[in-house]
Amino acid sequence: MSYVLAKSLKDAAEFLSAEPEKVTILAGGTDLMVFDRDCIRKNPVLDISGVAEMRRIQLQDHQLSIGSVTTYRDAILSPLTRRYASALVEASQRTGSTQIRNVGTLGGNVVNASPAGDALVALVALEAQVEIVYGLKSYRQGVGAFLKGPKKTDLPVNHLLTRLLIPVHEGYVGSSFYKLVNRASNQHGLAISVVSAAAVVKLSKDKSRLEWARLALGAVAPTPVRALQSEEILRERPLSRDLLREAAEAAVQAIAPIDDVRATAAYRRKVVPAIAENVLADALRKAGH
Repeated sequence: MSYVLAKSLKDAAEFLSAEPEKVTILAGGTDLMVFDRDCIRKNPVLDISGVAEMRRIQLQDHQLSIGSVTTYRDAILSPLTRRYASALVEASQRTGSTQIRNVGTLGGNVVNASPAGDALVALVALEAQVEIVYGLKSYRQGVGAFLKGPKKTDLPVNHLLTRLLIPVHEGYVGSSFYKLVNRASNQHGLAISVVSAAAVVKLSKDKSRLEWARLALGAVAPTPVRALQSEEILRERPLSRDLLREAAEAAVQAIAPIDDVRATAAYRRKVVPAIAENVLADALRKAGH
């Protein structure tokens, strides 16, 4: 096994583009060290955990830029994520234990591509993009399109996910995240989601209607899904609890759940409307309704 500790983004990109073998990229290691130790033994390892420029959270060109080695703890504590991406903060708060949140990274959560990944649901609802670097070239792709299935992404070999970019919206905007788990305490961070949901909404200037809404659901399909029919129902209509309920019930049309050790597909279909309605209502509350 060969091991390289990157000191800068330039170091990391140059090493990856020059290396003929597939490189294992190590950030927080909370999934890699548990589930995929063989790739560490067999492949060269590039450790990016100490690259400071990939751990910054800042505003750039009307976007919230979050470095890919930003930890869950960083996201929770940042005033910028709290202001512009509260759904991501809440998802980070509900992820793992204190120890995992201290070292686990948002970029690692994206590349791990678990259907039940909590941060992924928030990022899809927030319409985040990933920025990918290879050598001197970079490009961006929506998180929803980047995720291809369980443990599958659109990241080519030896390309590096460097940051996440979230659009910043002015006005009456709010976002929220919720996860349902099989534990006595529904706030238990170590429990994997049975169903999760994130919503982002923008109210009209008089707060009487929604200009738009984004609703994403997790653990109910191979990747997080947008409830597009629900979003269309909510668009430019006067607000009411009946409207939220109509949109929440339509969310079932977006999902393709399976039976697994945590729940049956039928149970997931049953609870999705209630979870969707609650997360939409909470996002509206945060927007000022």
